[in-house]
Amino acid sequence: MALKSGPNIFNSSQKLAQNREFKELRSRLLKLHKQFDPLLGHAYGKKNVEPSGEWLYRTRSGQAFWTEITGDPDFYLKLVRLMKDLPSKHRKVHAEEWGAAVNRFTEEFIKDFCNQNGRIDWEKLVRFVSEGEPSSKKPRGRKP
Repeated sequence: MALKSGPNIFNSSQKLAQNREFKELRSRLLKLHKQFDPLLGHAYGKKNVEPSGEWLYRTRSGQAFWTEITGDPDFYLKLVRLMKDLPSKHRKVHAEEWGAAVNRFTEEFIKDFCNQNGRIDWEKLVRFVSEGEPSSKKPRGRKP
């Protein structure tokens, strides 16, 4: 079993690599006469796919994943209830680092996608997120 946080974590090469790893593991386990049922699980989401064609593994997400590994259809809810406000306690510990990261990303966004007057250059932003692979992924930044 491989566990990922959510259903949108793979690009095509990562998906191929995951399938290859499952195939290699299956080969080793079959030599030992062991059963093998590969599962890619996602902690949240609704994606549930059976193996087909070249894809060796099943995919289960969210409630279906937690039910499969625990046998309890309400486990995903129990997990959230168990956590209660634990995430907010950790948020306080990391607030300074979070703020610094937000500042860095904001500064980079302004440099790369805003005009001198501070307004977003929508054409430049849309071009960056929509055009084919450029020779350099980083935008040129605003001109002085």
